[in-house]
Amino acid sequence: MKLNWKSQIGEMRSSKGLSVRDCSKKTKIPEGFLSSLEAGDFDSFPAEIYSKFHIQTYFNFLEIDPIDCFEAYDLYLSELNINSVDESMDSRDDNSYKNIFKFSKVKVLRLKIIIFLVFTIFLFLIFFTQNDSSENIINQNLNINPVEIPEGVDEKPLPFEKDSSEIEFSNLIDTEVEFTEDKSVKLNKVEEQLINIEVDGESWIVVKDKNEKNLLYELMQTGSYEIKGFSPLIFQIGHSPSVKIFIEKKEVDFTRAIKSASKYAHFRFIEGQRIESIKD
Repeated sequence: MKLNWKSQIGEMRSSKGLSVRDCSKKTKIPEGFLSSLEAGDFDSFPAEIYSKFHIQTYFNFLEIDPIDCFEAYDLYLSELNINSVDESMDSRDDNSYKNIFKFSKVKVLRLKIIIFLVFTIFLFLIFFTQNDSSENIINQNLNINPVEIPEGVDEKPLPFEKDSSEIEFSNLIDTEVEFTEDKSVKLNKVEEQLINIEVDGESWIVVKDKNEKNLLYELMQTGSYEIKGFSPLIFQIGHSPSVKIFIEKKEVDFTRAIKSASKYAHFRFIEGQRIESIKD
């Protein structure tokens, strides 16, 4: 009688005299993943790419054909995708009503802005119209007829009048304008950010900087780790509940980037404060 793939794993591991922990140490696969695999529990698996890699590695180690296991895992993923599509359709229906309400609020706001602009322009025109009329009245009052000098009267310069040539320009005070240059201009330098990672258990962790350079790419065990990199930073976390991330000693909350089924997270950390999920 042919054993199913779960029974084959247990039989082959037992025949080699190995425990799950022994297999984890030899294959570098998390012990929790191996326990879930032998139980046929795919709900706690990380992302598909990591899960299939671990399955292939473990079955090769035990010298078993993994085709039956892959078929079962693919069936699980297809059912999971169907459920996620149904949930997204329900959320779209809810969002459609919200969008209608938001659209009506935007129309009211635009109408208020247009009314405000029209009123402002009206006041502006009234102000300049009154200003022009007041200037015309002042100019009319200042139009004084010149005094006509009778014939036979000599025009003599007044005693206080002087020829313009007698003005002594040497008495003018020269004003020196000093231009100062601030040579102490400092350019803001883009500095590397300090990244602290705390792992409680096991998880694959990939960290890349803005140039897509791998700062970290390995299976991490329990402990604290420190690296540096330039923002924006890209993170891939295989098992998110086991990992905490601190940037410049501030904890990063990436819960909204975690996939509920696989606990896998793939996100970009931008400008030291914003989380942007990345779809695989």
